[in-house]
Formats: sequence, C-alpha cells, structure tokens
Amino acid sequence: MRRFSLYFLVIVFLGACKEDENLTLAEFPQKWVFSGISSSWEANPVINPIADSLYYYELNENGTFTKFIGEFELHGNYETVADADNNPEYLVFRYDQETYLEDRERDGFGLIHYCGQDYEPFSFVDSNTIKGSWGACDGPNLYFERR
Repeated sequence: MRRFSLYFLVIVFLGACKEDENLTLAEFPQKWVFSGISSSWEANPVINPIADSLYYYELNENGTFTKFIGEFELHGNYETVADADNNPEYLVFRYDQETYLEDRERDGFGLIHYCGQDYEPFSFVDSNTIKGSWGACDGPNLYFERR
C-alpha cells in the first residue's frame, strides 16, 4: 500500500508541475514588451534588463500583430508552434509583404530582427517570457515579457 501511495503522490506532483508549466495564449489582446538583452557571443551571457521600452508587440485574438519600435509600426500574423504535448514552444511573427518590403528599403538598421527573412521566431522561456532568435544571426538575444 505504501508503494502505491508513493506512486500516486509522484504522479499527482508531476501532474501539478506540468499544469504550472502549461503556457496559454488565450488572453487577448496581449502585449509583449522588450525587457532584456544579452550577448549572443558569450557562453553564459548576462541578461541586461531594459526598463520603459518603446519596443513591444501587440497580439490580437484573430492572429494578427503589430510591432512597435518607437514611432515605427510593423504588421503581420503570428502563430504558435506546439511541442508533442501541445504546449506552446515557439511564437513566430510573420510580417506582411508590404511591411517586409518597407523594412528592406529602410536606410540603416532594419526592424525585423532575424537574418533577413520576413519572420521572427521566439522561444518560450516561461509563460511570461519569450526569447528572440536574432542571436543565430550574430545579433543580440532579445527578451520580451508579457504585460
């Protein structure tokens, strides 16, 4: 009986942990605000916090988003990519063609932060933090928090 009780407690505990880890994108609109930056050139980079940022994403329930960087607005659609247990693993922002072309024609630094493509993939760090993948293109690692 003790063994059964022990197994039961382990299963309940693991189930409770799993529930806490489940990520949901069910609440809309959502605002993901630039909250930190780290080097992509270091093995264990320090995340430098960012406060009062004018860089954020607004997600709508219909699958569209707007990216704000100061006075600039970029538009497109987003999707989540789930793992085998149907938990969100990635959040992918795909820019509409007009936004993408405008960004490519911009003098200076582009506002789509991923290797020249028309999308930006982000991985979930936890339920309230996502990390950009610009580091794969020798850019910095960008972190955003849900607010």
